[in-house]
Amino acid sequence: MDLPLAYASFPVKTVNYAEGWVYGSIEPRRTGESHTVDLSAYRLRDYVGGLGAKVLPLSSSLFLDLANVADDPQEIAFFIKEYGLFDLDNLRHNSDLPDGLREYFERRREFRRIPFAIQTASFKKAQQEIRAMVVLLRSVQTQDAASAQEVSFDLKLVQGSAEAFPEWAEDVLAAFKQRSFRAAELEVLEKEPGEVIALVSPYGVRPAAILSSAYAVAQNLPLAICERDDCRKLFHASRLARRFCSTRCQNLKKVHRHRKKQKEQ
Repeated sequence: MDLPLAYASFPVKTVNYAEGWVYGSIEPRRTGESHTVDLSAYRLRDYVGGLGAKVLPLSSSLFLDLANVADDPQEIAFFIKEYGLFDLDNLRHNSDLPDGLREYFERRREFRRIPFAIQTASFKKAQQEIRAMVVLLRSVQTQDAASAQEVSFDLKLVQGSAEAFPEWAEDVLAAFKQRSFRAAELEVLEKEPGEVIALVSPYGVRPAAILSSAYAVAQNLPLAICERDDCRKLFHASRLARRFCSTRCQNLKKVHRHRKKQKEQ
């Protein structure tokens, strides 16, 4: 699923992680007054070229890859290294930074670098939102009221009764789509002479991933989360009844059930 849209990916020069944070810096392709400590996230719109941003097609692989990053700071760092700046808000840090990171920001700015920092909890929150919407979508597709109620409880959403399912779950999905679409803006960018594209704004991986996941929900795409406990990968399901991301996971699940049954006997 490739959307007729693109997003700006800001490549990061360095990525580190410590104490619940992933941090690093962007190295501008050209230096100057615009990249000093006074740089604001809103001014990034005017310096896409100077920051070496890549314009990439928006596709479902983006939110799938985001949702499947392991709960590990190193894996989050690898993801940001590959995809670029997560969110423009990662540039706006002042008193909320730990002392060590505040010093890092100051040193990076002295060398004309643009520092960023993201809390791993914020990254996980974006993952949870995407995965929850997929569970809700699939519960509506398969008429599984129990799964819908479980995920809505985990997210502290308003739960509906089983008798009113799937209407209340569909309302939650509709609200998710509307919020995601309203939060995104489109900018017309002339990538090459005569080549005009629609660019998702605000810039960064997170807004683009949320928008692409909302598009997947709107298209009622067959998505699923692998039922093997040690996997739980989000994937495109070729058919609605598919429950595992691979034959390997399906076989491992069978082996686990068989061993469990033997122990119980």
